Amino acid sequence: AKGKYIARIDADDIYEKTRLEKQLELFYTNPRLVLIFTDHITINENGNLLDIYHFSTRHKLLLKYLKTAQKFPSHSSSLFLANASRMVGGYRIRMELSQDRDLWLRLSELGQISSIDKPLVRIRKWDDQISNTLNKQQKIYSRMAITSYFIRKHGYKDPICTDDKNYKTYRTFIKDGLKDNGIFDFFHS
Repeated sequence: AKGKYIARIDADDIYEKTRLEKQLELFYTNPRLVLIFTDHITINENGNLLDIYHFSTRHKLLLKYLKTAQKFPSHSSSLFLANASRMVGGYRIRMELSQDRDLWLRLSELGQISSIDKPLVRIRKWDDQISNTLNKQQKIYSRMAITSYFIRKHGYKDPICTDDKNYKTYRTFIKDGLKDNGIFDFFHS
Protein backbone atom coordinates (compact mmCIF):
# COMPACT_ATOMS: atom_id res chain seq x y z
CA ALA A 1 0.00 0.00 0.00
CA LYS A 2 1.36 3.38 -0.97
CA GLY A 3 -1.33 5.65 0.46
CA LYS A 4 -1.44 7.27 3.89
CA TYR A 5 -4.18 4.93 5.18
CA ILE A 6 -5.01 1.25 4.85
CA ALA A 7 -8.67 0.23 4.98
CA ARG A 8 -9.47 -3.45 5.50
CA ILE A 9 -12.50 -5.30 4.17
CA ASP A 10 -12.86 -9.06 3.67
CA ALA A 11 -14.19 -10.24 0.32
CA ASP A 12 -17.59 -11.32 1.68
CA ASP A 13 -18.17 -8.30 3.97
CA ILE A 14 -19.84 -5.00 3.08
CA TYR A 15 -19.22 -1.46 4.27
CA GLU A 16 -21.54 1.51 4.28
CA LYS A 17 -20.86 4.38 1.85
CA THR A 18 -19.95 6.79 4.68
CA ARG A 19 -17.57 4.44 6.52
CA LEU A 20 -14.27 5.84 5.23
CA GLU A 21 -15.48 9.43 5.37
CA LYS A 22 -16.41 9.11 9.05
CA GLN A 23 -13.18 7.34 9.94
CA LEU A 24 -11.08 9.97 8.14
CA GLU A 25 -12.97 12.76 9.91
CA LEU A 26 -12.00 11.18 13.23
CA PHE A 27 -8.35 10.86 12.13
CA TYR A 28 -8.33 14.57 11.26
CA THR A 29 -9.65 15.55 14.71
CA ASN A 30 -7.09 13.53 16.71
CA PRO A 31 -3.46 13.37 15.47
CA ARG A 32 -2.60 10.77 18.14
CA LEU A 33 -4.79 8.13 16.45
CA VAL A 34 -3.14 5.29 14.52
CA LEU A 35 -6.13 2.93 14.17
CA ILE A 36 -9.90 3.40 13.93
CA PHE A 37 -12.70 0.81 13.83
CA THR A 38 -16.48 0.98 13.60
CA ASP A 39 -19.30 -0.92 15.22
CA HIS A 40 -20.56 -3.72 13.02
CA ILE A 41 -23.56 -5.81 12.09
CA THR A 42 -23.32 -9.54 11.49
CA ILE A 43 -25.29 -11.04 8.63
CA ASN A 44 -25.78 -14.61 7.45
CA GLU A 45 -24.83 -16.07 4.06
CA ASN A 46 -27.98 -14.56 2.53
CA GLY A 47 -27.37 -11.07 3.95
CA ASN A 48 -30.02 -11.32 6.70
CA LEU A 49 -29.34 -9.51 9.99
CA LEU A 50 -28.00 -11.68 12.83
CA ASP A 51 -26.79 -9.19 15.44
CA ILE A 52 -25.46 -5.68 16.04
CA TYR A 53 -22.18 -5.13 17.92
CA HIS A 54 -21.31 -1.89 19.69
CA PHE A 55 -17.86 -1.10 21.06
CA SER A 56 -16.26 1.59 23.14
CA THR A 57 -14.73 4.58 21.40
CA ARG A 58 -12.16 5.01 24.19
CA HIS A 59 -8.55 3.94 23.69
CA LYS A 60 -8.11 2.52 27.19
CA LEU A 61 -11.18 0.31 27.02
CA LEU A 62 -10.45 -0.92 23.49
CA LEU A 63 -6.88 -1.75 24.54
CA LYS A 64 -8.20 -3.61 27.58
CA TYR A 65 -10.39 -5.75 25.29
CA LEU A 66 -7.39 -6.47 23.06
CA LYS A 67 -5.14 -7.42 25.99
CA THR A 68 -7.73 -9.72 27.58
CA ALA A 69 -8.93 -11.55 24.44
CA GLN A 70 -12.43 -10.11 24.66
CA LYS A 71 -14.79 -9.41 21.77
CA PHE A 72 -13.34 -6.69 19.60
CA PRO A 73 -14.32 -4.68 16.50
CA SER A 74 -14.00 -6.60 13.26
CA HIS A 75 -10.89 -6.67 11.11
CA SER A 76 -13.04 -5.50 8.19
CA SER A 77 -13.88 -2.27 10.02
CA SER A 78 -10.27 -1.18 10.51
CA LEU A 79 -8.61 1.88 9.01
CA PHE A 80 -5.02 2.49 10.08
CA LEU A 81 -2.00 4.59 9.23
CA ALA A 82 0.16 2.83 6.66
CA ASN A 83 3.36 4.40 8.01
CA ALA A 84 2.57 3.26 11.57
CA SER A 85 1.96 -0.26 10.28
CA ARG A 86 5.32 -0.26 8.51
CA MET A 87 7.03 1.06 11.67
CA VAL A 88 5.81 -1.96 13.69
CA GLY A 89 6.48 -4.49 10.93
CA GLY A 90 2.95 -4.88 9.52
CA TYR A 91 1.22 -8.23 9.56
CA ARG A 92 3.72 -10.87 10.66
CA ILE A 93 4.11 -14.04 8.60
CA ARG A 94 4.55 -16.22 11.70
CA MET A 95 1.13 -15.18 12.95
CA GLU A 96 -0.92 -17.62 10.87
CA LEU A 97 -4.10 -16.57 12.70
CA SER A 98 -5.01 -13.56 14.87
CA GLN A 99 -2.77 -11.40 12.70
CA ASP A 100 -5.12 -8.52 13.33
CA ARG A 101 -4.96 -8.69 17.15
CA ASP A 102 -1.18 -8.89 16.91
CA LEU A 103 -0.96 -5.84 14.64
CA TRP A 104 -3.50 -3.84 16.69
CA LEU A 105 -1.52 -4.44 19.89
CA ARG A 106 1.71 -3.32 18.23
CA LEU A 107 0.01 -0.24 16.75
CA SER A 108 -1.37 0.64 20.19
CA GLU A 109 2.23 1.01 21.35
CA LEU A 110 2.67 3.89 18.85
CA GLY A 111 -0.55 5.80 19.39
CA GLN A 112 -4.22 5.67 20.22
CA ILE A 113 -7.00 3.49 18.85
CA SER A 114 -10.67 4.39 18.64
CA SER A 115 -13.93 3.31 17.08
CA ILE A 116 -16.91 4.99 15.44
CA ASP A 117 -20.03 4.28 17.50
CA LYS A 118 -22.14 3.42 14.48
CA PRO A 119 -22.29 0.08 12.61
CA LEU A 120 -20.68 0.94 9.28
CA VAL A 121 -19.65 -2.59 8.31
CA ARG A 122 -21.63 -5.79 7.73
CA ILE A 123 -19.72 -8.94 8.63
CA ARG A 124 -20.87 -12.11 6.92
CA LYS A 125 -20.98 -15.21 9.16
CA TRP A 126 -21.02 -18.72 7.78
CA ASP A 127 -20.26 -22.20 9.13
CA ASP A 128 -16.94 -22.82 7.34
CA GLN A 129 -15.17 -19.62 8.45
CA ILE A 130 -11.63 -19.99 9.73
CA SER A 131 -12.70 -18.61 13.11
CA ASN A 132 -15.16 -21.52 13.38
CA THR A 133 -13.07 -24.34 11.91
CA LEU A 134 -9.69 -23.50 13.47
CA ASN A 135 -10.85 -22.34 16.88
CA LYS A 136 -8.05 -23.97 18.91
CA GLN A 137 -5.34 -22.58 16.65
CA GLN A 138 -7.04 -19.16 16.73
CA LYS A 139 -6.84 -19.21 20.55
CA ILE A 140 -3.14 -20.13 20.44
CA TYR A 141 -2.20 -17.28 18.11
CA SER A 142 -4.39 -14.79 19.94
CA ARG A 143 -2.65 -15.63 23.24
CA MET A 144 0.73 -15.48 21.54
CA ALA A 145 -0.03 -11.93 20.39
CA ILE A 146 -1.21 -10.89 23.85
CA THR A 147 1.71 -12.49 25.69
CA SER A 148 4.19 -10.96 23.24
CA TYR A 149 2.64 -7.54 23.90
CA PHE A 150 3.26 -7.86 27.64
CA ILE A 151 6.78 -9.18 27.08
CA ARG A 152 7.58 -6.13 24.91
CA LYS A 153 6.00 -3.79 27.46
CA HIS A 154 8.42 -5.14 30.08
CA GLY A 155 11.40 -4.41 27.83
CA TYR A 156 12.18 -7.93 26.64
CA LYS A 157 12.66 -9.20 23.10
CA ASP A 158 9.46 -10.23 21.33
CA PRO A 159 9.52 -14.07 21.13
CA ILE A 160 7.69 -13.98 17.79
CA CYS A 161 10.78 -12.23 16.33
CA THR A 162 13.31 -14.78 17.59
CA ASP A 163 14.96 -17.63 15.68
CA ASP A 164 12.89 -20.65 14.62
CA LYS A 165 13.83 -22.81 17.61
CA ASN A 166 12.89 -20.20 20.21
CA TYR A 167 9.73 -19.26 18.31
CA LYS A 168 8.58 -22.91 18.24
CA THR A 169 9.36 -23.24 21.96
CA TYR A 170 7.28 -20.11 22.63
CA ARG A 171 4.34 -21.38 20.56
CA THR A 172 4.45 -24.76 22.34
CA PHE A 173 4.58 -23.00 25.73
CA ILE A 174 1.41 -21.01 24.90
CA LYS A 175 -0.35 -24.07 23.45
CA ASP A 176 0.49 -26.24 26.47
CA GLY A 177 -0.58 -23.50 28.88
CA LEU A 178 -3.97 -23.22 27.21
CA LYS A 179 -4.36 -27.01 27.19
CA ASP A 180 -3.31 -27.37 30.84
CA ASN A 181 -5.79 -24.68 31.90
CA GLY A 182 -8.70 -26.39 30.13
CA ILE A 183 -9.21 -23.64 27.54
CA PHE A 184 -9.50 -26.19 24.72
CA ASP A 185 -12.16 -28.23 26.55
CA PHE A 186 -14.74 -25.75 25.23
CA PHE A 187 -13.89 -26.24 21.54
CA HIS A 188 -14.39 -29.14 19.17
CA SER A 189 -11.84 -28.32 16.45
